[in-house]
Amino acid sequence: MNKSPNEFELSCLAVLLSKGNNPEEKLGDAWALWKSASQFRELKIEEEEDYSSDYEDQRNEYELNQKYRTFNPGEDNDPVRDYLWNKNIRIKKARSVRDNLMRLYKESNDPEMISSLENAYTAKKSLSIPIIHLEELIKFRKQRKREGGLKSRKSFLKKLVQKKRALNFLSTGLATLLHKGSRVSKPLIPCFY
Repeated sequence: MNKSPNEFELSCLAVLLSKGNNPEEKLGDAWALWKSASQFRELKIEEEEDYSSDYEDQRNEYELNQKYRTFNPGEDNDPVRDYLWNKNIRIKKARSVRDNLMRLYKESNDPEMISSLENAYTAKKSLSIPIIHLEELIKFRKQRKREGGLKSRKSFLKKLVQKKRALNFLSTGLATLLHKGSRVSKPLIPCFY
């Protein structure tokens, strides 16, 4: 990437080096300055590339460490429960974590994770759980909660409709009984549907 200067750039450097007095004499110095600046720039670019590759290595190692959380069924608290707690999934007991993960793994048909989770739980040994699985668990729990809310609302509305129908039936029947024999053809109490 060693680019040569054009005539204008070289003459500008010569004028600056000579401070306006006889720039022709400083053309050689201007050329040398250009070459050393170019070499310095290339050296800095290499250093930046080395620095950025070191940074990328450290970043990749950090991200790798961030991809798992440890589940410790024998302890009262662990990184898995902390992670779920920070994501508003309030699970305190190791058994609840296991049960929720088991449900998730059974739905995703992952027998390897089911057996390793069960073995770790019964032996009270720690197990690394991928964060991707914890995120799936969070989505799974929120979806179940949403479905429960929709089901609850649906049953509430169903009961409300049944009550209205019963009330309309009673009010219509009562109004008809009260006005049987009178000349009014319509009941006085309106019916609502």
